[in-house]
Amino acid sequence: MFIRKLLTALIVSSITVLLFFILAVIYYLNYGNEGMLLWIVYLILPFIVIFFYGIPYSLLIDLVMGNNKSNRLNSLPFYILGGILFLPILHFLTPNYADFSLYRYVMSNIFLVFLFVFVSVLFWYVDGKLIKKLKVIKLDTKI
Repeated sequence: MFIRKLLTALIVSSITVLLFFILAVIYYLNYGNEGMLLWIVYLILPFIVIFFYGIPYSLLIDLVMGNNKSNRLNSLPFYILGGILFLPILHFLTPNYADFSLYRYVMSNIFLVFLFVFVSVLFWYVDGKLIKKLKVIKLDTKI
């Protein structure tokens, strides 16, 4: 199961970074070098989100929900909730958290909300596809 999660994380982070790289090139062509540091952070952020938060959260969901095909669709809201719950964690890691307002933080970082929800739904989808593929070739092992 852990090998499948690592493979899923590698695929999802590669797709996400590729999409953000395309957006960064479009941004650079329109606005030049101004604000490119933010896009570099956006290109690094999916790896941090997926490997240090997504894999443990996904393993926890699999342990709680199980791997039955009937429970596969029921785990999607938990993945979306996990993507949304990463926002307060990220906010408290930043130094300016004295006047925390989740609504104001979400509205000012709507791109990050989209990123985390997109990554969590993509993680759920790719993991479901890998469950079917790896059972066919007998690589889904439990560690």
